[in-house]
Amino acid sequence: MSGGKSLTNGLGGAAQMVHPTAVEGLLLTQPLLNAPSRTRQALVSAFGLWGLALLIVVANSVIEHDPHLAAVANRLGWTCVEAAVLCFAADQAWSRWPAPTVRVDWAIASVIVILGSLQSAVLASAFYMASAPKAGAPPLASVVLRNFGFVVWLYVAWAGVRLSLALGRRLHEQEVRTARAAAAALQAQNAMLRYQINPHFLFNTLNALATLILDRRNEVAERLVIAVGGFLRFSLEQGPQDRIPLAAEIAAQDLYLGIERVRFGDRLVFSVGTPERLAGARVPSMILQPLVENAIKYAVAPTTALVRVSITSAEVAGRLQITVEDTGSGVDAAASRQATPGLGVGLGNVRARLGNLYGDRAELVCERIQPQGFRARVIMPLELT
Repeated sequence: MSGGKSLTNGLGGAAQMVHPTAVEGLLLTQPLLNAPSRTRQALVSAFGLWGLALLIVVANSVIEHDPHLAAVANRLGWTCVEAAVLCFAADQAWSRWPAPTVRVDWAIASVIVILGSLQSAVLASAFYMASAPKAGAPPLASVVLRNFGFVVWLYVAWAGVRLSLALGRRLHEQEVRTARAAAAALQAQNAMLRYQINPHFLFNTLNALATLILDRRNEVAERLVIAVGGFLRFSLEQGPQDRIPLAAEIAAQDLYLGIERVRFGDRLVFSVGTPERLAGARVPSMILQPLVENAIKYAVAPTTALVRVSITSAEVAGRLQITVEDTGSGVDAAASRQATPGLGVGLGNVRARLGNLYGDRAELVCERIQPQGFRARVIMPLELT
């Protein structure tokens, strides 16, 4: 709940946020629909459409008892096979066009419809003229025109199916891009919320270390350096999206409070406790850090009186509740926390991280304690491992 988080968080954030894989999902240079799926769609749309057309024409000839049924089926069969192969080949070439727009798709479809219809009409007319009696045969141009009027609608239907599939894929890819962009933005936001640098932590720690060295309290200074190193290591090892065991999170805050104990001495008394059953519960890494910092900054630092800081956890109504509580210097101090702009950032960061990770299933509840003190409760889903 302090204005920023510890320097160790800031260092961890730098390590995480500059990594290039954090935005890989935004760079969709390859189609999201794999090649086998596109090929299968192309085969079904091409051969299915022309096969259906052949079936309808042959069925109509059977119903009308057409004496030339065999010739009609033969001519139309070869024409439909040729047209289906042409449509499939055109689809495959079309799909390799680099990032076509809707306008380009329509232009390509128009060209395929016109050229494909001419090709198939000429082929069908050639089959017809080769098998038709020479005497009384209609002019070739008339036959080509009649066949063109038939196949062009089939090509238009195929192009419509192809454009619809392309539009559906484009919309799907846009949805995935949007989702990935939102996920990347959420990850970046979580990193920013978690890794805000608090230079006061570094300044106070180094100042305490220098004082210990000047007073020749070398053993205490050594323990402080080891504690700071452990806290830094923990912070650097955890990412903003990581969920760690509750016992590890509380152990990190125990390290932090131990560091602050060197500054404040006996007037800081702290206790941490986790029921054994909840030790493995998963929680967002460093989610308690701003709450503990707030207790140090607003309850311990302004006074020379003894202040107790405690971290407890419990299962309440099937959810995990972690409480950070202090015995600060009364109602006025507690009220000043909620009116302090810096604290608003800290509270907002915790609430934002909980909202990003859990939605409305998690909350941060802050309240004054009578006659004095302050309590912050993090309530989230209980995820046991």
